[in-house]
Amino acid sequence: GPNDVGTITLHRMEQVEGFTISATSAAAPSKAKKDYEKGLDQAKKGKFEEAQHKFESAVAAYPNYAVAWVELGRVQNEQHAADAARASFERAIAADSKFVTPYQELARLALAEKNWAQLDAITDKLLELNPISFPEIWFYNAAANYYLQRLPDCEKSARQGIHVDAQHHVPKLEYLLAAVLSDKHNYQEAAEHMRNFVRLLPPGAENDAAQKQAEKLEQLSAKAEPPKPSAP
Repeated sequence: GPNDVGTITLHRMEQVEGFTISATSAAAPSKAKKDYEKGLDQAKKGKFEEAQHKFESAVAAYPNYAVAWVELGRVQNEQHAADAARASFERAIAADSKFVTPYQELARLALAEKNWAQLDAITDKLLELNPISFPEIWFYNAAANYYLQRLPDCEKSARQGIHVDAQHHVPKLEYLLAAVLSDKHNYQEAAEHMRNFVRLLPPGAENDAAQKQAEKLEQLSAKAEPPKPSAP
């Protein structure tokens, strides 16, 4: 499929809402606020061009309006203007470097373009700001390092992601860790994480494939164990 790590498919990053507000929003003048609200309304209706004009007018009136820069970037991206969108997300970060949403959006763009170095750099910054709320960002960071052949960094991020993912929202962290451990010939632990992955997946083709991989890792693990001393 697109974006393969061996047989891992990276799905689009899930939207994470509710952890993030920008401190800059409170100071927005009322006209900028009105344009921003109208823009949100148009964007919901899929009227991206109209929404873009409203968000442009909001940031023109109030250049530090971080959330308006983010929404402007989103509607630019909807209209396939990735470079313009990237510039808007960067303006949002310049306005409020602690606001995590624009980092998430830049990570999505880097992922879509398979720009692993950029994905690694952006997710590093985001995880510095908030290492506990975004297990999927640990996954993208680990995946970027996997593609960049930085396996120790990949392993570290995958383990950290599993640690913060108490609700198991990102089962692919288990898969990715299994892949790295398998590359290190650490088959026994790789098999354990592949089994965790199988347990977390709904039944279906992906589950069957993972089950086969778990069995293969278990066979490799059994072969790798030192032979038992034979009886005298």
